[in-house]
Amino acid sequence: MTESTLPPAVQALIDRQEILDCELRYCSGVDRSDREMLLSAYHPGAMDDHGAFVGTAEKFVDWAFAYRNASAPAISLHGGRYLDRLEKRGGKWAIAARKCVIEWGGSLNDIGVPAEAAAAYALTGIASRDCSDPSYQRPSTIERGAFVLPFRMRAIVFDE
Repeated sequence: MTESTLPPAVQALIDRQEILDCELRYCSGVDRSDREMLLSAYHPGAMDDHGAFVGTAEKFVDWAFAYRNASAPAISLHGGRYLDRLEKRGGKWAIAARKCVIEWGGSLNDIGVPAEAAAAYALTGIASRDCSDPSYQRPSTIERGAFVLPFRMRAIVFDE
C-alpha cells in the first residue's frame, strides 16, 4: 500500500509517530550536541525564533552549540514551550518554523534578566490563557528578521 491508499486513520497514526520522531531527533540532537541529528529535525531553510536568536535552523544550531559552550549553565526558563509548524515534504515530517515562547508568573524584570534579553524574549509572543496566546496564530510564522543577542550576558538558571 502507498501513502495515498492507506485508510485515513492509519495514515494519521503514521504521521503522528513521524512527528514525534522528529521532536525526539531535535531533543536528542540538542542533548548530545549532534549537529547532523539536530538539523535532521528541520527542513532546509526552516526558521527558528528563540528570543535571543532568530535565523535559519543551520545558524540556530551553530548559535546554540556555541552558547552552550560559552556559558555554563545555559539559560533554562521554567515553563518555556515550543510552537512548531511541521510540514511533510518529500515524505518527511520536519520543522518548518519553531518559536520558543517563555511562560512564567510575574515579569522578567522581577527576576533580574538583562533588559535586552527580556525585550528579545518578549518578541516571541506573550503567553496567555486565552485565544490571544501565540499558539493560536495560524499559520505559525516567524515575522522577525535575523537577530542574535550577544553572549556577553551571564547565564541565568530558573529551573532547580
